[in-house]
Amino acid sequence: MQKLDREEDVEVVLAADLALVYKHSPRCAQSLFARSQVKRFAETSSGISLYTIDVIVNREVSNAVAHRVGVPHESPQVILLRRGKPIWHASHGGVKARAIVAALSRSD
Repeated sequence: MQKLDREEDVEVVLAADLALVYKHSPRCAQSLFARSQVKRFAETSSGISLYTIDVIVNREVSNAVAHRVGVPHESPQVILLRRGKPIWHASHGGVKARAIVAALSRSD
């Protein structure tokens, strides 16, 4: 997973054919569980760009993503993007590896 820590880098994410953005708070136990689910997904995925945002350190980047894609900020949160458009998102307990896989299969 690539760290997304500059607002300028949001353009790179939006230009990707397929991207998953994971918003993480290192202060939140639920974020730790969600992070493990995203890592599990990452181990079995290919052809998708994976990005992570630390929402404590880089809140402005998280807000920029929320603004650009029209998905309100939450944490933990995953947003699946195809050519910069959100095709699925989940937060809190909905961040699960199998849910990401299912969302990808529905979007093909």
